[in-house]
Amino acid sequence: MEAPSSVFHCRLARSSDQRKIARLCRRAVGTDDYVLHILSDTIKKKHLFIVFSDSNALIGMSNYTPVFDKSAWLGMARTDPSWRGLGVAQFLQKNMAFYARRHGVNALRFFVLSTNTSSLRAARKGKFKAVADVAHVSLKLGSSMLASHHSYSNLKEIKHSKERVFDEVHNSRYVKAMNGYISRGYAFVRANRKNIEWILLHNELFSYEDNSAFILCKTEPAHGEFCLLSGRTGRCLANILQKSLEMKLRTLGGFLPYNRSVIYEAARLGFERDIWAKHGLLFEKKV
Repeated sequence: MEAPSSVFHCRLARSSDQRKIARLCRRAVGTDDYVLHILSDTIKKKHLFIVFSDSNALIGMSNYTPVFDKSAWLGMARTDPSWRGLGVAQFLQKNMAFYARRHGVNALRFFVLSTNTSSLRAARKGKFKAVADVAHVSLKLGSSMLASHHSYSNLKEIKHSKERVFDEVHNSRYVKAMNGYISRGYAFVRANRKNIEWILLHNELFSYEDNSAFILCKTEPAHGEFCLLSGRTGRCLANILQKSLEMKLRTLGGFLPYNRSVIYEAARLGFERDIWAKHGLLFEKKV
């Protein structure tokens, strides 16, 4: 699997590696690392890359998730604190790029917090380019809150023609603010016709009579991720909350352009910026 020669070696994780990987997560992030709760399922998907030192110590990892547009999303990057700054992240990136090319993937993308200097440095050393500034917000939707929240919309959902949808996306101030990218779930894709058609086909794009439109998809049975496409921010978010009620979601999140007024409107409706994504950079590399 290795692309370059190195003192490191890399392979896909196996179920027998779970305890070692859990120890790496605790050393790199802490006992509250969210990866610990989904580690077993992540390993079973057979896209978790792990890297070992020449003495066979597990020193790094990163997850590779294929995306529908022939890209791949890289996440869950962890490096043992004792090995940071020694090329572990770049080695993983090179191996995943090699793997991606073999499987017909043409771009790798990932998200880095703007204050994470080591990850920013590794991304740039790996020839990744920062293409957009974004923030992630989230909101808990308790049943009592859903019943009484004053911001939910009572506007009707409508069906636009494909051409109308394409036009809305092409002229979207949100898409322009994210440099032509949109989020779908936790990954980003280009806001082109082919990708919008895929999202439409999967019934994840919604339009309302106030000319607001957004993407909303379930990433877990009771959790949804959204992306703003058109309309006034407050009204669009109100429609998202209404659709979340209809979908019986309990938690909601979404990437926003890193824009003060957009973030303010989200905060006004109860959304909070997540610590891991108060201000982040979307990185991309063609492979």
